[in-house]
Amino acid sequence: GPNVMAFEKEFASRVGVRHAIAMNSCTAALEASLCALGVYEREVIVPSETFIATGMAVHLTGGTPVFAEISPETMCLDFDDVKSKITPNTAGIVIVHMTGIVTPNIMQFKNLCDEQNLFLVEDAAHAPGALVDGKFAGTIGDVGCFSFFPSKVITSGEGGMLVTNNDEIARF
Repeated sequence: GPNVMAFEKEFASRVGVRHAIAMNSCTAALEASLCALGVYEREVIVPSETFIATGMAVHLTGGTPVFAEISPETMCLDFDDVKSKITPNTAGIVIVHMTGIVTPNIMQFKNLCDEQNLFLVEDAAHAPGALVDGKFAGTIGDVGCFSFFPSKVITSGEGGMLVTNNDEIARF
């Protein structure tokens, strides 16, 4: 309805993307983004330290989650371990911003994905409003996914949001 549409428009404007699509959960946003990005029968690198939804979203969309270690310095994906797990069947990476902080070396991951022709999905469930180098969490990769569950920074009682600048993903 009109309230959800207004929320989508305001959220997109606030984080600086063309599209914000409200969903019933961040998990649904992850699944929708992975479907749109075509992970079926492909591998997706995910962190070993995360909520079950990250790996399950890959599995439920027909992909294979490949678990990578986390860095003790960042508590996020370990860059070198991720690089070692890339194969010809890798479709992309799901990075999870832990503790409300954008992964400090996210631009390394973005550059790696660009070089390897991989997608980058940001699970920003805990990080709405967080910034790194003037960019909001969820806006650096191809897709950002947010949660509005009661324990999150912004809550609507439940729900999630998929954000992207990619018109094809938004239409999917």
